Amino acid sequence: GIQTPLPNVPSIALGAANVSPLEMASAYGTLATGGEHFPPITITKVNDRNNVVIFKVKPRGTRVLKPEVARAVTDVLKGVISGGTARRANIGRPAAGKTGTSQNYRDVWFVGYTPQLVTSVWVGHMTERPVYVNGSHAFGGTVAAPIWASYMKRALAEEKKLDFPRAGKPTYNPSKFHIPVSKPPSVTGMSLSSASAKLKGYGFTVQYAWSTKPKDTVLSQSFKNGKLELVVSKGPEPVKPKPPVVVPPPGGGDTTTTPIP
Repeated sequence: GIQTPLPNVPSIALGAANVSPLEMASAYGTLATGGEHFPPITITKVNDRNNVVIFKVKPRGTRVLKPEVARAVTDVLKGVISGGTARRANIGRPAAGKTGTSQNYRDVWFVGYTPQLVTSVWVGHMTERPVYVNGSHAFGGTVAAPIWASYMKRALAEEKKLDFPRAGKPTYNPSKFHIPVSKPPSVTGMSLSSASAKLKGYGFTVQYAWSTKPKDTVLSQSFKNGKLELVVSKGPEPVKPKPPVVVPPPGGGDTTTTPIP
């Protein structure tokens, strides 16, 4: 439901782009319907002078989210109202939504929905400046959420109290969700510290072996079944002392031992 171009930056998850209240209502409506997006419609029907319906729109939705994904998000957003930042949006019936407060309190939001109706509330100034209410900074949960609740109670007064379908337990297929692991770069001949820096992001194990190479030099590496193993030098193997040679003394008597030079 979002038509505004969104920048490809990490902070977009926090709302680093201007989006209209209409687009927000359209997007949250996709969650309310279980993952089907219905474009906003201004005129739903037309009656003639005799009050006969001569045109009635037939909404057509497009599946854009899997039902289990939309339902899982709704389960999370229900908690925003039942025990989160939007407790003032509690209208006595199942509902879900999200508060929002922009930098320096310039915009405050609450977008929420029930199975029958979605409403987006924005409070701010046409020229950007902080929003104050009774001398205090405004927040989505303290200003926009009560407005939403007041409207929704009246709009849904004659509607049944319906609940959202619960999200089913997700199924996990290891082969379907397998993430291929790229072959790590070669670090043979490097020091272990330099190799570790180059292999940042890869998990690996280390085996040590005696070698003529300097201590902590990577001698070899192997990569099998997604597991990387490095063989690292412990340095030259210490010279073991040779066993003493028994030399019988001249003329007999006790033997003496003499190390081999």
